[in-house]
Amino acid sequence: MKHLGIEVPVKNVPELDPGFLPLGKFCTAFLKDAKKPLDIAVERAGGEVAVYKTFIHGTPDMAEADIYYVDRIIKMLLWMKGGFKVYLSGDQAVYEAMKATYRVGGARAFDADRFALLDSLPARGVVGVCEQATHSGDAPRVLELAHRYPWVYAAIGIHPESLLAPEDCGAEGPAPTVSVFGGDWAAEMKALAPYYDDPKVVAVGECGLDYHWPVPKDAQLALFEAELRLALELDKPIIVHDRSAHADVYALLKKYRPKGIVHCYSGSAEDAEWLAAQGLYFGFGGACTFKGAKRAAKAISALPLERIVLETDCPYMAPEPVRGTRCDSSLIRYVGEYIASVKGLSPEEVFRQTAQNARAVYQL
Repeated sequence: MKHLGIEVPVKNVPELDPGFLPLGKFCTAFLKDAKKPLDIAVERAGGEVAVYKTFIHGTPDMAEADIYYVDRIIKMLLWMKGGFKVYLSGDQAVYEAMKATYRVGGARAFDADRFALLDSLPARGVVGVCEQATHSGDAPRVLELAHRYPWVYAAIGIHPESLLAPEDCGAEGPAPTVSVFGGDWAAEMKALAPYYDDPKVVAVGECGLDYHWPVPKDAQLALFEAELRLALELDKPIIVHDRSAHADVYALLKKYRPKGIVHCYSGSAEDAEWLAAQGLYFGFGGACTFKGAKRAAKAISALPLERIVLETDCPYMAPEPVRGTRCDSSLIRYVGEYIASVKGLSPEEVFRQTAQNARAVYQL
């Protein structure tokens, strides 16, 4: 198998994931002809520094391979050693690429403090987290975190945005749904099937419909129906994504009547009432605290507290009064306080009941 100009010997190619590349084999093949020294250091708390000395090719034709290799080494160091600052010495081009990747807003912006943040959540009042995998590339990483922390759980599914064509994607490129499976979501669902046997996987999702993006509606509808059927087959709740697609989402929810959560609910109070009567829960995050979120306030007022769960959509939609910052699970306290004010309840009652609701829907 050839990747970024590096010939990697792979004896057994997985039938359901033919693009899978063992990182250890890639690194061994990459280093065979790499001669330019490069030093990587990760600074940790207390002034400790972990140093990794390696080599790259350092030539224009191998620039992409150099960046890919160094990025993986940095990720490994942050995972194994921890840290909050990365230093590079030996190649300006690689340095600039890593600076862009790990800066605020970069593709790896959260790697440096991910574990420090997660470690801090219980002391900040968070009693549980359900992290969503949106395609097969996310699933292993989500499960790693779920098994690392007893209070973290996983949902596995295919998000409609994972069907985006390469020309409609950002700098990270298309999801494996397209880049590995060629848009064949049925094959990807088959590849994801073993994950649902893991006891830390408590839901199917995040999945649903998103008519904001240029993804064919027929493909989205077929995928969402397949995931609804899967949730019923597995007797697991489904986490529903609904963006600019209320009518079609509601029609399918009425048809299949799954248990689950309508994520980031943005519909009317009237629709919330009949969906709740059908047994669904409703996720409210930071967006409900925004000044213009009048529909959310009406829905919160109409719904019984027993049908509401708190969520983040992190790193997006941080609530008032910290809107515009990176969101994390500790900030749901602002959402809970807002819901308490709308319903005339104490924040403590909202936190207690919504935590109980989450345990109920996830069958914990």
